[in-house]
Amino acid sequence: MATENGVCIRCEGMGVLGAGICPECKGTRFVELPRVRVK
Repeated sequence: MATENGVCIRCEGMGVLGAGICPECKGTRFVELPRVRVK
């Protein structure tokens, strides 16, 4: 997977950083998940 997972700061829904619009709340701000690490 080459996508960068992030969480919407408005609804905390999962999304892709830089994707633009959250599918749940239509928010446009995403933050990284420092706790999630891909092994």
